[in-house]
Amino acid sequence: MFTRNSASFHAADSEVHGILARQREIEELRRRHALLEEEATRLRTHATDARWRVREAVALALQRWGAEDIHLMVDAMAGWVRDAPSRLVQRAAVAAVCEPPLLDESPIVQRVLAILDAITGTIVAAPDRRTDTFRVLRQALGYGWSVAVAADPAPGWARFGRWADSTDPDVAWLVRENLRKRRMPPRPS
Repeated sequence: MFTRNSASFHAADSEVHGILARQREIEELRRRHALLEEEATRLRTHATDARWRVREAVALALQRWGAEDIHLMVDAMAGWVRDAPSRLVQRAAVAAVCEPPLLDESPIVQRVLAILDAITGTIVAAPDRRTDTFRVLRQALGYGWSVAVAADPAPGWARFGRWADSTDPDVAWLVRENLRKRRMPPRPS
């Protein structure tokens, strides 16, 4: 019904109930998203903790998040990497996304490969090579690439293969380490 100041309509009770239910679901998703953002911020802070057990707990928490919502977790890790974080935040991203059970969809693997590629690019000619944080990141990359390549070999080798001929000593080291892993599929011809 239209009046001079408004438009109203009649909806069956089931339609109103359905609309209200969807509104409650949307509100719950917004609340949950805000909590996840808050928790991700807290995890990012703890990713730089000096204690390795705390850093490992962060990686495990991120992997659990990935098991619940892999797309949202990978989005967050891509953001962490894009923001030029510390080496320990980069290491947390590698440890979070390079978990075999999480890499069962090709689009996710493609995004993980992009994350690894971006992080690997930051270590070429890095001035902080002698730091412990650099060493910790390098170790993570020393296994992470093989996990991602094993999950989807063709695109994995396309990305990883670009690093295989690097003359950078740390990149050469992580290439050798990944090639030693039994899970690493053979390079396609």
